[in-house]
Amino acid sequence: MKIQKHRLLSCLLQEIDKLAVLGDPLRVKQHHLAAHAILAELVRGDRLHDIRDQYECGYSLGLRLARAIGRVDASPVCKLPPRISHSYDQAATHALFYGLQSALADLIAVSGYPVGGDSEIDAVVLNLMRWEASLYELPSLPESSQSRQLDMQAMLERSVRNQGGALTHARLLQCEQVLDSFGNTALHFEIEDADSRRWPLVCRIQKDDVPLGLRSNVADEFRLLRYLYQQGISVAEPMWLENKRSIEELSFSVSRRPPTGTQLESWTDLQSLNGSQIQALASELARIHGVRLQANDGVLQDNLIDSTDSEPRAAVAAQRYLDRWVNLWKSSDTAPSSILLATLQWLRVNAPQSNEEPVLVHGDYSPNNVVFDGDQVASVVDWSHAHTGDRAEDLAYLLPSLGSHEQVDHFMREYVAAGGHTVSQFQLKYYAVMDQFKKLVAMQEARLRFDMSHADPELCFIGFQSIQMPASNVGAAICAAEAVRHMM
Repeated sequence: MKIQKHRLLSCLLQEIDKLAVLGDPLRVKQHHLAAHAILAELVRGDRLHDIRDQYECGYSLGLRLARAIGRVDASPVCKLPPRISHSYDQAATHALFYGLQSALADLIAVSGYPVGGDSEIDAVVLNLMRWEASLYELPSLPESSQSRQLDMQAMLERSVRNQGGALTHARLLQCEQVLDSFGNTALHFEIEDADSRRWPLVCRIQKDDVPLGLRSNVADEFRLLRYLYQQGISVAEPMWLENKRSIEELSFSVSRRPPTGTQLESWTDLQSLNGSQIQALASELARIHGVRLQANDGVLQDNLIDSTDSEPRAAVAAQRYLDRWVNLWKSSDTAPSSILLATLQWLRVNAPQSNEEPVLVHGDYSPNNVVFDGDQVASVVDWSHAHTGDRAEDLAYLLPSLGSHEQVDHFMREYVAAGGHTVSQFQLKYYAVMDQFKKLVAMQEARLRFDMSHADPELCFIGFQSIQMPASNVGAAICAAEAVRHMM
């Protein structure tokens, strides 16, 4: 269960080296978080007594669930030892834990959860979800190789000159990595062409060694952006695309950098928006949801919006999107998860039956992805999770971050006035649960990739720290949704 110390120490050294040469406080913060997570893992050290206690607690809950569904004799949990022997080494301990997690997932699959009301089954499953969340505080295992380092500046300069014309003899003036998601990397750079004109640009580079749930195809995203730009949506103008088939080693897209503005850095900043900015934020989202996706459009073809998602009902499109995340989960080699399985069963049983047509969902409409120019939205960025589905998904992600009920009411009035539609409280709570499910899928794989592959050290932070939040919150999100549903 314990990560090899030389792996952790090696990654810690990498992060400290990065901190030593950085002057940008935002980038320093990113590497500081990664270094902190690695140090925390080293400090945890050997905690075999905690592991034994966790195993016995999970075993006890498994027996309780087996009794609740009348399967004690046939329960796979009963085939496991009730406790971890002091003589077990780390490999045997890991195998036992994996066996227990598999047995618990099998029990949940046949439990009929969610039953509803004050059932013993629902109560035990929620306790199992809390139990599994606590497991992410325990050490795990791994080995990895160094990820390759690429000369990004040279790559960009070659790509710029390959565009021809006034760019043939262009020179790179500056280049800096933006504090980005742990998925694709974003770089801001500026070039000067042969006529001494300056071009502020942004490059989005595809990374293939990140969790599937955090990864996007930059070529697909680029084609969608071209379509949205033509439709008048506030996105940066797409310029050109480099695929792996080119002379470059990575796939990346280049767009004009949005006008100088303010890109909000936290949910707290969003709470301080003035009335005009809230109106602009609401109006822009209504425009996005009003985009008509023509599957036969030449610009839109072969992008990340699957034309088969063009269902007559938002509810069907939303479930197809959920299926994509289920496939991501099942395609990764993560341990069996009671949390994920129970949450998925709840999402299937309680899916809102909206008769609305599906809309274009941004999928990450958050302050980090909105650039303001004064009181107006200058650009909406990061469309890597765009899909067709229920408008309530974007609203559920954004509305809880507003500072007050008055701001939420103001946002919804402006959203409806700009052509958006109202949604039910249960829809908002349902998609809050789905958001936790998606985060947990991505975070679990991030942890696995840090342990087992050549992933960057930053994945230690995402895997060991961020995973605890959705794991702990998903049960509370389900309870909140149930409370609203019972009031309907």
